[in-house]
Amino acid sequence: MILAFLGPPAAGKGTQSQLLAKDINAHIIEVGAILRQQKTQNTPLSQTIKTFVDHGRSIPGHVLMQVIGPEILEYKSGTLIIDNFLRLPDQVTAWFKFADQNNLKLDAVIHLVTDVDTCWQRVKQRSQYQKRTDDTYDTFLVRYRQVYKQYIDQILDMLKHQNTKIITIDASPPINRVYALITKALKDHNLWPTQK
Repeated sequence: MILAFLGPPAAGKGTQSQLLAKDINAHIIEVGAILRQQKTQNTPLSQTIKTFVDHGRSIPGHVLMQVIGPEILEYKSGTLIIDNFLRLPDQVTAWFKFADQNNLKLDAVIHLVTDVDTCWQRVKQRSQYQKRTDDTYDTFLVRYRQVYKQYIDQILDMLKHQNTKIITIDASPPINRVYALITKALKDHNLWPTQK
């Protein structure tokens, strides 16, 4: 089973992915962390990624699949969670091309929804204990308005067109309440793995 988390910056995608991965014994691919690690290397691909990440811009789909595709294939036989995935229409297109080529299915997308002020407050809280070059206010606004808000409706339409389940969750409440909503929704959609 493959699940993906989608939502604005600081909606809690990473936190909720970690909680869910622990409960259902899933491997998690943290796209943001992989890209931040990748940009520290000295390769042409890393330099391309660095330019995008440092300016709050999303990575083109074909580049993203070069980075995370091998790990997806490595763990495809188990339960896999992809955090912070499908942020641009061209990433959705690249995913479905990759999925078709490798006989994969995205079982559901968990879409965390919250407002810009809540997200910014979370970015400020996060910056107290985690220093990230992409956590400035200007970069945050680019990621929220020019990436997330600009493309989310188109992305959701593309996913629906491919018959991908979309589970929308209000991410404004505290972490434990959001997680309870996610677990209930997955169980309601018969996507909670049965224990062996």
